[in-house]
Amino acid sequence: MVDSSIKMKKDVGAAPRVLLYQLGTESSNSMENILEHDYGCNPALFTQAALAEKQSIIAPALLEAFTSATPSDASSVDRFDKDKHMMIDIGCGPFMLGIPFLRKGITVHGVDIEHEMLLQAQATLIQCGFNDSSIKLYSDYSGIGKSRYKVGMMNFVHQCCADRESLTALFEQARYLISKGGKLLLTGTHPDYLHVPHSFCEYDVKDSSKMKDGDPYTGRIFDGMGNSTYELKGDYYWSINTITEVAKDVGFNLLEAKSVNDKTTLVSSRVASESPAYMLMTFKKNGLYPT
Repeated sequence: MVDSSIKMKKDVGAAPRVLLYQLGTESSNSMENILEHDYGCNPALFTQAALAEKQSIIAPALLEAFTSATPSDASSVDRFDKDKHMMIDIGCGPFMLGIPFLRKGITVHGVDIEHEMLLQAQATLIQCGFNDSSIKLYSDYSGIGKSRYKVGMMNFVHQCCADRESLTALFEQARYLISKGGKLLLTGTHPDYLHVPHSFCEYDVKDSSKMKDGDPYTGRIFDGMGNSTYELKGDYYWSINTITEVAKDVGFNLLEAKSVNDKTTLVSSRVASESPAYMLMTFKKNGLYPT
């Protein structure tokens, strides 16, 4: 069984040694010109609200996908060598989903447009026992250096893109950061079942089949005790087919798209959905396009 727990300590007073870079936020390549969302309004509240969902469902699914996409066979070109390869969390937010990989000895960097969210990521790392200068957090991808990462992940970030142009730009950033033959793991709410409430989220969507690409929707996050703790105001619908098409257009081939099932919370007031609550897509950078 994979240990994906995100254990956070309280009252940790260590000064941050995690390196935070403010890079080119005025650049036309900035993520700020791509994403429309409200997650940076209250990073601490969002972190607390989303912790149960990320810890119990998304983190185990990502670890499983990573293991599948990076075989341990030394002769495989897809092998992830912890001594020389790195991972990037694109739109890392509070860095909750980087923690399980750090615990596996994998070097993980993060990039996010929200300065306050990066400060929250620093706090998350320190609270989880990681205060290492080798962990780098960036405010803009353009200053990181291209093709540095063997694996990238984008967790729910595509749902912040209001139009196809923005979604394309997001994948172009992933292409810039990930090396040829590298993998990209993408997670999000399952677009076919937005109308179905589940343990940790519910959305104000009556019929998912009537949603069109780029349609906005609202909703709310519930914590592990069943309390509504965070209002979602900046999410957009994207079908799996469109995500696949956009990714292919910029040089990522889809290897697998799978459903991720819901899990029960600690209280009976939130019932696990029998429909898939989330989806996980694995892509491979094909190297046909210049980085």
